[in-house]
Amino acid sequence: MSKKENDYQLPSTVDGGQKGSVIDVYTFGNAELQNLNQVCDTVRQVTCTIAEAVKYVENVKLEIKRLDTQMQCFIAQTNANVERFKTAMPVLESQLNNISRRIDKITDEIIDNTHGSNMTKTDMEKQELLLNLLTNVNDSFNNMLAKILL
Repeated sequence: MSKKENDYQLPSTVDGGQKGSVIDVYTFGNAELQNLNQVCDTVRQVTCTIAEAVKYVENVKLEIKRLDTQMQCFIAQTNANVERFKTAMPVLESQLNNISRRIDKITDEIIDNTHGSNMTKTDMEKQELLLNLLTNVNDSFNNMLAKILL
């Protein structure tokens, strides 16, 4: 090597005299370039994979926050429904008791007006009206229970 080539040669030691990984650019060949290129490709792939993983983790965090917010809204709505139901219970209980007493009264009337085979046409018509009334009151009762349960 001439003096001029030696001027361009990188040192083979790091400061302090320790051997380092400084490369002599004149002896750097194609195989080393390919190896360096493969290392760079691998680093690029790892970096892209890490970036995608970080992006997915952030998306998962956002989804967890969204689900947590939905759950908090659901809990608040459920608590409001429970409180509304608690305040409505005395009124509903009173209405259900009134309907139950009415059904009992109509049933007693039907039983009291049954005279066996001695029933006249008016007795039978009255009996039919009472049975229809009992059916209507019973249907109202069932509808009210269905609304309460839903």
